[in-house]
Amino acid sequence: MDRQAEYRIHLEEKTRSLHAGLDLLGYASCRPRIHAAPLEDGFRSRAKFKIFTGDGAARVCGTEPRCGEVSLDGMLWILPSWARGVVVQLQEALLSAQGEFPVDGSELKLAHGRQEAHLTLSVRKGRGPSYEPLAEQLLSGFREIRGVSVPSRRESYGEEWIRNRIDGLECIAHHSAFFQSHPGLTPRLLRELREVSGGCQGRRIIDLYCGVGLLSLSLASHHTPILGVDNHAKAVDSAVRNAVLLGSLHARFVCSSVESHIASLDIRPEDLVLLDPPRSGCPAEAIRAIAGKGPREVCLISCCPQTQFRDLSIWRASGYSLRRISVLDMFPFTEFLETVALLEKQG
Repeated sequence: MDRQAEYRIHLEEKTRSLHAGLDLLGYASCRPRIHAAPLEDGFRSRAKFKIFTGDGAARVCGTEPRCGEVSLDGMLWILPSWARGVVVQLQEALLSAQGEFPVDGSELKLAHGRQEAHLTLSVRKGRGPSYEPLAEQLLSGFREIRGVSVPSRRESYGEEWIRNRIDGLECIAHHSAFFQSHPGLTPRLLRELREVSGGCQGRRIIDLYCGVGLLSLSLASHHTPILGVDNHAKAVDSAVRNAVLLGSLHARFVCSSVESHIASLDIRPEDLVLLDPPRSGCPAEAIRAIAGKGPREVCLISCCPQTQFRDLSIWRASGYSLRRISVLDMFPFTEFLETVALLEKQG
């Protein structure tokens, strides 16, 4: 069976599971269509590789969603076409340098809308001298590689920031910060967010688990007030820089645990609350605390249907109902889906 046929079957199964979950929540009339992932030119902007040397002949393996760990050639199809040759040559360079600079694996993060990437090397602690010569060799030998980091040694070379261009929006992200992984559907995600939420319409945006600020800043005009909260320092640093880059004059981003910061937040009924929690979802006590402040609308973004269903049930018990939902298959051949749900306070 070819990949496209396999994907159609996979998407049908995901759709049935999604609708069944909404039925259980009491939203049987809600039958959203899943926006399918374009597969032709890859669907991942992030890839991990392992280097095996134990059998005397070094080899590289990667991961792909259908089969897990596979040969390097077997996973290249998930990446954009421009990156495939780069990956092959890059892994060859790392294998050639194994004698002097042993590397156990690597992670490549690709920019959206640009042929650029950041490379993170997995190196055991305490190994040899500085990896600066290897990093400089890679930076000079591959124009697409803009930065190289070795976290175990706290070494970083070249650019720390990945520069993205999404639907005309310029946005940076520190290489250690979370960023959307589907280059083809991320622009669609932003458009769906604008449609589902109705835009900011002069409202203040409370952006919880804000990451690099991509979602709130894509909704905002230059004068829209934004308050973003996230506990990842480099993500918040990215958000602050993005606000300056995009000319958002009234955006403020705070590095703090969302859960501990909610009590001090002044959330007004007219505010638009954005929630994009990690895959584990939003803690029940945080949901109840936000609901207790009475915002009329909450936009809940999630990449995991199971935790999204769990959180929706808590929101419903807290006096909110589902008004609209949009769904994108940003993680083909996995159980995960990106959902954008607009909740409305009842009464």
